Amino acid sequence: MKQRIVVMLVMLFSIINASGVDQGIEAINQKDYEKAFNYFEEACNDGYHQGCYNLGIMYEKGEGIKQDLSKALKLYTNSCEAGASNACNNLGVFYSKGIIVKKNLLKAVDLYQKSCSFGYMQGCFNLAIAYEGGLGVKQDLLKAIELYSEGCSKNNAYSCHNLGVIYTYGKGVEQDYTKASKFYLKACEGGDPTGCNNLGVLYKQGLGVSQSDEKAIEYYVKACNLGYEDGCYNLGFLYAKKHISK
Repeated sequence: MKQRIVVMLVMLFSIINASGVDQGIEAINQKDYEKAFNYFEEACNDGYHQGCYNLGIMYEKGEGIKQDLSKALKLYTNSCEAGASNACNNLGVFYSKGIIVKKNLLKAVDLYQKSCSFGYMQGCFNLAIAYEGGLGVKQDLLKAIELYSEGCSKNNAYSCHNLGVIYTYGKGVEQDYTKASKFYLKACEGGDPTGCNNLGVLYKQGLGVSQSDEKAIEYYVKACNLGYEDGCYNLGFLYAKKHISK
């Protein structure tokens, strides 16, 4: 009976901490950074690694607090060691880019691998980039495609976009604009502006899809509205060209 009570108390404790993190994320969405910081800090101090991870993000971005990359690094490191897949990914980015640590692509790859092994698709995406470019690991396009495919199947928009690029240029696969268009569409639907823009380009040129300036405009608009400057440029250029041709 005593053991059962302990387990129930631990479960309750975890639920309370998870609730605190959820409340912190809600506060972030409302731009109430002070409240978010308090929720995350309390959860982190109670040993809940997702609280530490989110606290790390606040320190990294300087959201509502003074930016402190050293604290962010420490929080990501501790959270990763505790099994937080998203923290391992962010820590990998620090080592990949040399953010307040010596640039170390080998370590970055190890961290992305750990993140991916936990099922975090952004970690798999970054690992795929490493394999595609031979960054800290021997270049392996087939492995990159495998990882991108897994990420895309689980709705990681960036993975879908990169698969589209691979099929557009025939990198390690036979060039296939039709497949590329499908991956760009999924990327665009997932909120990736480059996917929207690239799909617009295919419609403008009639590659893998029926040529359509109207569809090109539709996807350039989406890319532009998502803040992608090339999408805005392509939209303006197409509008100007149509105006001149009249």
